[in-house]
Amino acid sequence: MMPGIGGGIQAGEGPIVPESAEVKARKLEAKRRVLRRESAKVGPGPAQGEKDADQRAEKKEDIKKIKRKEGARGVRRLWERAKPRIKTAVGIVRQQKFLVVALVFFAYTTGLVLWRQYSNLLIFLLPGIIASGVIYRILSNLQREKDEIEKEKDRLKLLEDRNQLLLENALDCVFTLDLQGNIKSFNRKAERVTGYMKKDVIGRSFGMFLPHEGIKDFFDKLQQAISTGAVPMYETEINTIYGRRNFEMALAAIKFNDTLIGVQGMGRDTTDKRRLQKELKMATSDLERWSKRTVKKEMTILEMKNQIKNIKRELEAYSAENN
Repeated sequence: MMPGIGGGIQAGEGPIVPESAEVKARKLEAKRRVLRRESAKVGPGPAQGEKDADQRAEKKEDIKKIKRKEGARGVRRLWERAKPRIKTAVGIVRQQKFLVVALVFFAYTTGLVLWRQYSNLLIFLLPGIIASGVIYRILSNLQREKDEIEKEKDRLKLLEDRNQLLLENALDCVFTLDLQGNIKSFNRKAERVTGYMKKDVIGRSFGMFLPHEGIKDFFDKLQQAISTGAVPMYETEINTIYGRRNFEMALAAIKFNDTLIGVQGMGRDTTDKRRLQKELKMATSDLERWSKRTVKKEMTILEMKNQIKNIKRELEAYSAENN
């Protein structure tokens, strides 16, 4: 038996486990039947076909035996080439027993130390790994909340753009203020009425438009709007590039998610309206005075007519008596 080869291969035997004679006979018979059928298809007679099939089967079996023998010879040649090296290695191990034991001990202790280090490291890193998972979940939630906030911002921006479009095309002056009364928005109608461009007034106090005597009243109204939610339309005056103008204005608190964020103002220039009202009042007064004078004149004429009638009656009576 050759040492070092698993399973103890006998000299002269192949690496394949030999089959029993009965198994070989069954396989050979099966091959013969197959070859007979093939020969029958080709055309020779039955006897000749069986003979040819037997010959081909025996030939294939011989080829397998030759291959097994060649395989066994190859294993033996490989063993013969490796045998000197194996003997040399075994001799070195026998001569250097202490060195081999030392190497084995070193490998064992090194592996044990590394295992302890890595196991300690694993125990040390375990909280970090758990914390990393928790942090990952927190970051994922934060990212999701951030995405929702961005979507909400986009929605608010869309609403703001739409509202701004409506405000810009409004027929009245529309503006928004922060809680301190500083201007945050200013539509086109407000620009036309005041003569100031939006970029020139944004961030400035609305008091820039008010006369000195109207500033306190305006900020009282602003605080009223903040505390009560709205201030109805009231009359005031504003200073514009074109001079002082009459102005009707109302204030309303702006809330977002139940949080007060500013005040919206709406107003209109009533200078022309006031002028027309004044002119109408003056015209009405003149008409009343003229009507009074006319009535008085009519009364005088009526009295004179009555006097003439009386004189005529007296003359007629006098004439009748004298005749």
